[in-house]
Amino acid sequence: MKISFTKKMILDGESEENEYTTFLIRSYLKESFVERMIKIKFFQYKPVYISFTSYTFGTAIWIEGEGITEANSWESEGQLIEKSKLTKHFQTSFENSSVSSDYAVQKIIPDVLSELLDETLAENIQNLVLLNRNISSEEWEFFITRYKDLTKQFLETFLKKESQ
Repeated sequence: MKISFTKKMILDGESEENEYTTFLIRSYLKESFVERMIKIKFFQYKPVYISFTSYTFGTAIWIEGEGITEANSWESEGQLIEKSKLTKHFQTSFENSSVSSDYAVQKIIPDVLSELLDETLAENIQNLVLLNRNISSEEWEFFITRYKDLTKQFLETFLKKESQ
């Protein structure tokens, strides 16, 4: 199914590799253009890695036992022009875009969590990443399964509205 605009984040990717399961929860600005994304990697439904992507603010990575290990903001047009006129048109550089974990906590993570379909899942992710408060594997499995159902319901409603 091709999705052009969602606003809310839907679970639209799932993969398994060895004993790890990865879920992708994304919202779209237009077809194939991600606005926000959470990538959660589980080991037996225990989160070991979470990445956050915000089209507005940047990216952040949380790793179990280490906390927020990386945060980057998008470079402004001015910063890109300073480097070279080419980077204005080909924005691939992440040089000097590293930001503090405070920036991730105040900007990136709240922006991404704000568009989840399930506020309780958002709270559990926030509690894990910011306060190191985890829930059981059974609860994570329940919330992911419920998110799959919420995504299905959201898309059914969304597609009905789009076809009218």
